[in-house]
Amino acid sequence: MSQRNKPGPADPERSIGQGWILVGVDFSRPARQALIRARSLARDSGGRLMAVHVIDTHGLEEIARLVEVPWEEVKSRLVRERRRQLAELLVEIEEDGSDLPATEAVIIWGVPFEEIVRKAADI
Repeated sequence: MSQRNKPGPADPERSIGQGWILVGVDFSRPARQALIRARSLARDSGGRLMAVHVIDTHGLEEIARLVEVPWEEVKSRLVRERRRQLAELLVEIEEDGSDLPATEAVIIWGVPFEEIVRKAADI
């Protein structure tokens, strides 16, 4: 491995100072398991948990047009429903008796993998 490709030490200011564990949530069973694991990691490390759900915008405007519902109403309904689902999921994983670390629930519009990577770079 060339010197250029060798992994260097982590930047202690960034890795310790940030303290975030980010997990993408699509409400599937694997995502729920990832959230439980991320919660444990955040709790054990004294970090904070960020649960991110991305509403995939692909095709939504077309669906709104086809069902004759204004786009703004579709967006409002989706955000409200996804916030409720995410809040319920966070309560559900807390019911096992262990403390939930400081948690931020985030809803974003866009292409899921792109938005999760962008959010991870921002924290």
